[in-house]
Amino acid sequence: MEHTKVALITGCSDPTSLGAALALDLLSRNWKVFATAINVDSMSALDKAGCTVFPLDVTDESQIQEAAQIIGNKLDLLINNAAVEGLSPLLDTDLRRLQDMFQVNVFGPLRLIQSFADALIDSRGCIVNIGSVGIYGLPFHGAYASSKAAFQTISDVLRRETAPMGIHVITVELAMVMTAMLRGENPFDLQVPESLRSPHFARWYSTIAPRYRSDLVERSKKAMPASTAAQQIIDHIEKEGNKKIWIGTMAWIFRWLWPFLSTARQDQINNDLLHVHLLKTKVD
Repeated sequence: MEHTKVALITGCSDPTSLGAALALDLLSRNWKVFATAINVDSMSALDKAGCTVFPLDVTDESQIQEAAQIIGNKLDLLINNAAVEGLSPLLDTDLRRLQDMFQVNVFGPLRLIQSFADALIDSRGCIVNIGSVGIYGLPFHGAYASSKAAFQTISDVLRRETAPMGIHVITVELAMVMTAMLRGENPFDLQVPESLRSPHFARWYSTIAPRYRSDLVERSKKAMPASTAAQQIIDHIEKEGNKKIWIGTMAWIFRWLWPFLSTARQDQINNDLLHVHLLKTKVD
């Protein structure tokens, strides 16, 4: 008789988030699902659907230990989905905020992996690390992209190191998916006092922000629904397919085309997408 498989998912705080969609998809496949977020009240819909919900801040060691006690020694799937984002030019990025971003996006999930390693080895389980195609150098996403790039490198190394132990590690490079993070993107969500901002960029915010917001509205219309992305990810997990997958609208570009473009062409595409040419116009 097959046992009920057990999954732990981080970053389920919004009912329309990818984390919530993953939890619901696994429930529909008769998994036992532990759904987590910093604010447990935000997961009431998942609670009603049948998930076991509890608060989990991936930067808090004591909460991770509590999670291990709740789940016990049986875990088949760990999905590291929790992440934070912030948009600003690197010249105006608050380094303390960058450090906080690395705590959540890099050190937090690695801490979680280490804490549940024994259970995952025993079950010959699976670790899914949600990454981003933003790692390919999108302007003004430098802080977020660098944290995701660091974690995706960790994911690649972890896959090679743990394969002999029977752990299946999958990296998901997420493209355009309609998530709470996409809808909540705020152009130049700066934490730096205006007096300390780089003059080259400060003069430019009022020009680029409206264009960015308008583009975001249009991109959102084309984004893959979170439920569709979740289904594709879980299908892949259950088939034990490739170790790295690209999910979302326009994901094919980064899977098949981007690696073959010259650096100059990559720069041109990224700069056109974020209207970087307007900066030169402003400075001139």
